Amino acid sequence: MSIKQKIKKAYHKLKYKGNRHKCPVCGFNAKIFMAAGLYVRRTNSKCPNCGSLERHRGLWIILDGILNEAKSKFKILHFAPE
Repeated sequence: MSIKQKIKKAYHKLKYKGNRHKCPVCGFNAKIFMAAGLYVRRTNSKCPNCGSLERHRGLWIILDGILNEAKSKFKILHFAPE
């Protein structure tokens, strides 16, 4: 991550910091999320801290609930090349 990107991220964290919304992925408290989208800009959709979108946060909540409910029953093998 370049210095410019780090400064931009720090700026966004300060600008959007608040207590209205909480990102379940990173736990960041924001007054509003950032706008995101390629063709149509969706307001209040991107976390300023971790960059998660609505679909990421929804999937996080679902998987977290399933895995916390049955910790001893499931094991996850992640093998995607990132």
